Amino acid sequence: MAAKEWRDNVIKVDSGGQEQTFQQTASLHPRSDGAPITVMKALPCLLLTAALLWTARADWPTYLHDNSRVGNTDEPLKAPLAARWEFISPAAPQMAWSGEDGRMVEGLELRNRIRFDDAFHVAISGGRVFFGSTADGRVQCRDLATGKEVWAFFTNGPVRLAPTLSAGRVYVGSDDGYAYCLDAKSGALVWKLRAGPNDERILARGRMISRWPVRTGLLIDDGTAYFGAGVFPHENIFLYAVDAATGKLQWKNDSISQEDAGRNDLSPQGYLLATKELLFVPSGRALSVAFDRKTGKQINKPAPGWRGDAGGQIGGSQAMLIDDQILAVGEHQILALDQKTGKTGYAWFQGRQMTMTGNAGFMVTGKEVIAIDRDKHAEGTRERHAIEMAAGKISSSLRKHPALAELKKVTKIEADLKAAQKAGKQAEVETLQRALAAAAQKYEPLRLEYQAKQDEVVGLKKSLAEIKDIGIKWRWPSAHESALIHAGGTVVVGGQDEVVCLDAETGKPLWQSKVEGDARGLAVSDGHLIVSTTAGRVYAFAEAALKDLPAVVEASPKPISDPFPKDALSDLYAEAAKSILKQAGTKHGFCLVLGSEQGRLAYEIAKRSDLSVFGVEPDEAKVKASREALLRTGLYGSRITIDHLDLSMVPYSSYFANLIVSDHLLLTGEMPGIPADVARTLMPIGGVICLGLPASAGDLAKKAAAKSVPAWLAATKLTEEKAK
Repeated sequence: MAAKEWRDNVIKVDSGGQEQTFQQTASLHPRSDGAPITVMKALPCLLLTAALLWTARADWPTYLHDNSRVGNTDEPLKAPLAARWEFISPAAPQMAWSGEDGRMVEGLELRNRIRFDDAFHVAISGGRVFFGSTADGRVQCRDLATGKEVWAFFTNGPVRLAPTLSAGRVYVGSDDGYAYCLDAKSGALVWKLRAGPNDERILARGRMISRWPVRTGLLIDDGTAYFGAGVFPHENIFLYAVDAATGKLQWKNDSISQEDAGRNDLSPQGYLLATKELLFVPSGRALSVAFDRKTGKQINKPAPGWRGDAGGQIGGSQAMLIDDQILAVGEHQILALDQKTGKTGYAWFQGRQMTMTGNAGFMVTGKEVIAIDRDKHAEGTRERHAIEMAAGKISSSLRKHPALAELKKVTKIEADLKAAQKAGKQAEVETLQRALAAAAQKYEPLRLEYQAKQDEVVGLKKSLAEIKDIGIKWRWPSAHESALIHAGGTVVVGGQDEVVCLDAETGKPLWQSKVEGDARGLAVSDGHLIVSTTAGRVYAFAEAALKDLPAVVEASPKPISDPFPKDALSDLYAEAAKSILKQAGTKHGFCLVLGSEQGRLAYEIAKRSDLSVFGVEPDEAKVKASREALLRTGLYGSRITIDHLDLSMVPYSSYFANLIVSDHLLLTGEMPGIPADVARTLMPIGGVICLGLPASAGDLAKKAAAKSVPAWLAATKLTEEKAK
């Protein structure tokens, strides 16, 4: 069937590889606007009201196991564990937003509340591990037991969140602005949907991404896939519900940014959560917003005062669902809010990570791991919160208490009196003595009142100490606070350079292992523990009792210096890259390669400079081949990116390119792309288009270039200094 696109850009691919389409109708929405670098080395189920994915017992099909994001499974994990394999990314994850900067507010250090993409979080199903990469934009499928790659699929942007697995399919979102559905067995594309109104890309932290990236992942439930797109409310953000099997639109909310006179600040980023009726959308550093799953209409947007109902800085991209509460993980505590109303009142847990199984809960605080009776401890936190608010109110009043001003007056008079006495000014001394007596008389009752309030604060702090252990089952000293899950009676804790297993009943350490980086991602399936770290590593550990596992491959290929075979074109590309960089006079910034062919010119320029190179190529087979070749160098994604694009319009940012060249020109003598559109991407001051051919170019290419290049350059309307 011929390829078509419906108005919301869903492309479905049938089993024969042919594209099919769905035509959106007005009734649906009337307002439509090669081999990786890898090194291979040798809980009772929580009863929730949240709608959960149906899974096999051993699966871990989405981030933190299910749509409640609690991180709990009944799959047992029996320590000790043995290292099985390790995946090493050629580049560490690059977060979409900068991290902690050490700023202090009211005595507390600010922590990063948008941390959904600092590790390659995994999903597991059917003995396979799936994860995406911010480094190279791939979705990978690997064998759980051996770590061997089964398949990989390239998107056109960083993949920042874990895939979701459902009904034999893999669902993932990308910074290229598309939601993808892939076949879990083969990695073949089933359908994809562009979430934004058009293909428009901007430069963000050195990567070219869609103006409307998909940074919520995809949540799948009851045959429907939900996701959000866009990060800038003033440029419109989108929420989607589509048929999970086909990508066909069920509803789309594209009016959120226009609500409240354009002041709605929802920025959908992080993992979605869902109950039977509600969809919760994380929003940057703010609290998650609730929407009706059937209609996409907003239900509530919590906004408790952080000095009052919230009890501190709250909000961020991490949250979980427990019974009728949504627990929002803030900088210093976990705030419980009613799912339907967004009101506080159930609990203020003093943790930085949390997981639950039944009524048993586990928290990490940065100083210890704590096991709690959830309801009893929640009751204690309510009492604690009331006392803290009372103490905070009194402390605030003490900072403005009139006794402080009167004390300053008394102190000033005393100083003046001493000076007068020393100078022998008797008349002034007598006057100041009378003033001091009057000031002291006024100050004394205020001092007593101030002291009484101080004593009250001391009493409140004593009360806090008395209730701190309500609902606490055990404590285990540990600074680990990066990740926390529960698996069939084992608590797994991730920290800096280490992962630890504890007995859920006693807190007794069962096993631990060193890892490289901050262990931010944990998942358990079929006797295996998968650990993802901020160093771009994915570790697999298996129960020691699993003696029938196959042997582990010890190592994989190292990065290679030249991914392309030596042939008649090798000298051409080397000479061209040297000449281009010499004439351009720049080795820093961004380079655009129009018609990137096999990626050879892009590679030669990248390895001879510090330029980040973006290649665009209309031939899908060439794109695939160049990506696989460049992946072997360790530069793909971090330094070189190849996009499959129609060169009739390059959707990149205006004025981003320091240098524009063409691989296609070297081979054919013909310059691709529309001159005016290409010129739009060139940096106004210092940018250069360099289109000359080296002496080793073929005669036919030289003749063709002599005819085509001057006219093409003239059509750009650039000066000769800009175009060489």
